[in-house]
Amino acid sequence: MLLVSVILTCLMQGASAQAEQSIDVLAWGGPPATVDKLGEMRDAGFTISFTGFGDVHATLKGLDAAKEAGVKLLVSCPQLKTDPQGTVQKLKSHPALAGYFLQDEPAAQAFPELAAWTRQIHAADPGHITYINLFPNYATPEQLGAANYEKYLEDFTKIVPTPILSFDHYPVIQSGSAPAELRANWYENLELASAAAKRAGVPLWAFALSTHHFSYPTPTLAHLRVQVFSDLAYGAQTIQYFTYWQAGAANDPTFIDAPIMRDGKRTVAYDRVKQVNAEMQGLAPAFIGSKIVAAGHIGQTIPQGTHRYEPRSPIASIKNESATVGALVSLLEKGDQRFLVLVNRDINKAGTYSIAFDDSKEAASVQRMEKDGTLHAPAGRAIKIELSPGDVAVLEWKGDRK
Repeated sequence: MLLVSVILTCLMQGASAQAEQSIDVLAWGGPPATVDKLGEMRDAGFTISFTGFGDVHATLKGLDAAKEAGVKLLVSCPQLKTDPQGTVQKLKSHPALAGYFLQDEPAAQAFPELAAWTRQIHAADPGHITYINLFPNYATPEQLGAANYEKYLEDFTKIVPTPILSFDHYPVIQSGSAPAELRANWYENLELASAAAKRAGVPLWAFALSTHHFSYPTPTLAHLRVQVFSDLAYGAQTIQYFTYWQAGAANDPTFIDAPIMRDGKRTVAYDRVKQVNAEMQGLAPAFIGSKIVAAGHIGQTIPQGTHRYEPRSPIASIKNESATVGALVSLLEKGDQRFLVLVNRDINKAGTYSIAFDDSKEAASVQRMEKDGTLHAPAGRAIKIELSPGDVAVLEWKGDRK
């Protein structure tokens, strides 16, 4: 745990040197590592690209391009496995380095080996993260290598000294011409991963799906918003998209409508991801550095594995006034700032919500944070909020400093 603390300290010091209120956004499956392609990625609101390289020389060349483009790279190359400390010595001083990619979706049996690999890298470079992305909770026990998902997360955080907890879960699914819907166990996954990250004292990294494949539809604004803002409401500090560049071989029809296709052309997903990234950064002061206090749900029914929302002062009540499936309500804190995050869980219908405040002194300081970062005080002790499908609203007030 001392090693993780050292790395987290370095990360926080580095973050303070950057834009103070900026959320990191990772392109999983980033573009070719050229200045123009990385610059196009940056223009869509991404700050980090993950793409594997054939060797150390190609990695350094890609890092040079990333520096010129104004982004960072999460890197992977064969030598990182065969000669971790020697490879890290060649890469660690590059200003465009974000960290080292080790493995995607490992079974629990791989944790001891990943722990040893992680320690080797951190011994040579305590200032950058090692990245391991975990399975979602719809993986089978055989895939997890554990009796259940909670045990899988517990074993990972106890065994592998990585300074982040990253998991993927793609919740928006569609069958034929039926309306798209959310997986029943998505919010349960967010509950479990958020709690595991909090217990381990590490930041949570979470995903949004930006590529059509199998039963996953081409992402709409509502699909992207509900994923990104629910992730953030559960305390995520970095948002990742799968994928940015179209995955698969040249003649593979499985993956379509990624933001950028294999031929370098943009799709509708590019502009949608760009818009949601801009909205997210406008609300970044509510999320960056904030810790989750509680998350609950309102509606006639609530998602499995979650809790019904219980108001805390200065909120007296929140009511769903529309015929939607309900909403996620999260309370975040940062110093003496408190943030209430309200996400419409319905990806097909708009929602209307009435929020009443109590008569506490904190209620007098409540303001609504708009997506451009501006703040507006509600008139009186109640506010009515209308949200598009999957959209978010944020309220801010002053509380006791912790």
